[in-house]
Amino acid sequence: FRPATDGPYWVRVTDQCSEVEQTMQVHCDMSTCGGGWSLVWKHSYMEVLPLTQQMYYFSDTFRACQDLTAGWCNVDRKGRFNAEEMMIAAYHNNHLVYAYRGRYNHNIDHEWSGGILLDPEMCVDHCT
Repeated sequence: FRPATDGPYWVRVTDQCSEVEQTMQVHCDMSTCGGGWSLVWKHSYMEVLPLTQQMYYFSDTFRACQDLTAGWCNVDRKGRFNAEEMMIAAYHNNHLVYAYRGRYNHNIDHEWSGGILLDPEMCVDHCT
């Protein structure tokens, strides 16, 4: 048995409203906070300035999140993942600086407040 590694994985998601099933490739973090985290939004402020409306995590714009090298990516309609938790993480020079997880915030597809973790719990924090 080999443990799963971080990297691109094919995942199957179902839109709860239309019940349409879709397969997409996303980067999965299989080591932080127990693993199994799918990358659905990323914005590298040092690589992509300024932040545009297309880059908001609640935008309808789809730009594949297949790896951590992209300056920005966004998976629209994140609710399709039927997640119970979400994680916010920060990297510097490809090294994890911090990661916090919390209950899934259903506003994430609609407004800024969707990026706020509900009942946050620290996984990793090299800042403290």
